[in-house]
Amino acid sequence: MKDSTFEPTQPQPTEKPKEPSAYERKMQNMLEASRGRIIAFAEDTSLSFRAGKGFFFQPETGVITHDASWFEKRGFEPEAILFAIFHELTHFRDYRQDTKYSDRLFKENFAKAKVLGKQIFDKWAATEGISAEVLDSFKQEKRMSKKFPEMKLNQAELAAFKMYHFFYNIYNTYIILYFLFFI
Repeated sequence: MKDSTFEPTQPQPTEKPKEPSAYERKMQNMLEASRGRIIAFAEDTSLSFRAGKGFFFQPETGVITHDASWFEKRGFEPEAILFAIFHELTHFRDYRQDTKYSDRLFKENFAKAKVLGKQIFDKWAATEGISAEVLDSFKQEKRMSKKFPEMKLNQAELAAFKMYHFFYNIYNTYIILYFLFFI
């Protein structure tokens, strides 16, 4: 089994290697110092962690990407990235237990959002002073996912979907806090 690694994004062959900022170095040192807790939470030593754009887990490669610049721009201490890493690790743990969990959760939240979104839209439509033009713009559906291009939501349904997604993230936060403070 491969050991966990904490590695910066590798530059493309045509790019000159970029020197990490003081913030990135501090963040990288913090991740190295937290390696044991990260591995214990993941219950896996094969994952890799890499600085990059955005925060996401790639199940096919076992790479968790974190975006130091997002935290630096907002004035967060590098330790805040640790929380983002743990958040992505909850997705890894879900994936390890059931590789179809994420897709199923997305589809369940999509179906719930369609139902709740209709109720939200009906309330908007019943509100005095909202023009037909505005309501028509709310009805416009947009694609939710590249993976599921047929799944589209209007503005009310999207608001409902975001609510369900938010509650799922609160649940993940509970798991992280429980691990960090009670185990």
